[in-house]
Amino acid sequence: MLCDNPEVEARLLAELESALPPPGTPLTSAHLAALPYTDAVWKESLRLFPPAPLGSVRRLAADLRLPSDGSIIPAGTSVHMPVLPVHRNGAAYPSPDKFDPSRWLPPTAPGGGGHSAADQRTARAHFMVFSWGPRSCPGQNMAAVEAKAVLATLLRRFRLERVGKSADVVLDNSVTLRPAGFSKLLAAEAARLAEGMGCDVRTFDPHGLPVRDPALAEHPKVLELRALVHWSEAHVWVGAELHGALCSVLKNQIDTIPLNTGSVRPTQGKAVAVMQVCGGSQSFNTVNALRLLARWMRMACVVNQSSVPMAWTQFDDDGRIKPGSLRERVVDVVEEFVRLVRINREFADEFTDRYSERRERAEKGRLLTQAEKVAEKEAADKKAKANE
Repeated sequence: MLCDNPEVEARLLAELESALPPPGTPLTSAHLAALPYTDAVWKESLRLFPPAPLGSVRRLAADLRLPSDGSIIPAGTSVHMPVLPVHRNGAAYPSPDKFDPSRWLPPTAPGGGGHSAADQRTARAHFMVFSWGPRSCPGQNMAAVEAKAVLATLLRRFRLERVGKSADVVLDNSVTLRPAGFSKLLAAEAARLAEGMGCDVRTFDPHGLPVRDPALAEHPKVLELRALVHWSEAHVWVGAELHGALCSVLKNQIDTIPLNTGSVRPTQGKAVAVMQVCGGSQSFNTVNALRLLARWMRMACVVNQSSVPMAWTQFDDDGRIKPGSLRERVVDVVEEFVRLVRINREFADEFTDRYSERRERAEKGRLLTQAEKVAEKEAADKKAKANE
């Protein structure tokens, strides 16, 4: 941000030079308190790029009446409070996409450009980096002190220069803001290949998907995932191996896919390909676990598979997998996957035509939901007990 806004950097350096002792002198709390513009710079940086942009989810303990229109959100509803849209809200922050540290300063601040007291109150009220209320971050004051101390120390010793353009920085809008992970890069590689082979590809972003909980069945990310499963003709599952096993992020997505929705089996008969990335030597623990899960989901799994060892060495600066045998294996897997999908499409109805379901339709007129089957069994047991 400073490299893109040299006037901000110049004003920041001027404040540091005037308010702080010579470099090498230990900084005290009094020194840091004399840095209002430095404080404004780190706040504005976190406003534009909050480290936890997805915020949090809270379940209402009581009905909530919205002051805007009087609508009531009933108790028990899960409410998602995303930070990034609030921080980019023009009603709270004029010119919300502009890097403007002066919005945190009063009009009388040295150097000018400050905002009114009302604007500052609005800015503070919508600043959610550390959350709000009794569950706000208990370490926010220490974080503020550390941020100013680190920023002041670095800028007095080094000059920053941009390498490349801002658009070249790819961020993963996850629970925390960070560079994109290698499993995501491998998934993107597979998506590009599949699209090049004529597939209509859609990728599910798991960020914001809650840990599986039947009470959160109406959560937007749960609904999004299940809608994509119903839409799709086939899947490619890509995960990272952690501690010798399947990572929880991917497992949670698979757990969120129900074996049945009502009487519909959303994955039955669909094709799936499996891939993994490894932090160390090549392993197949994740792809083997995914194959087992695919069987339980009644899916046809591609025989081939991809496992990328030492993934941190296998992708270039543009996030593309480097040429070589590992990339060739990814191409092989996607190619076989597309062929299986095409073959599977022709015989999909036969793969999903089960004797037990044909018999159930003949007897009941339709497939019963699991809840209906349980209720029917309980009624039969109750009747049999009464006849004893």
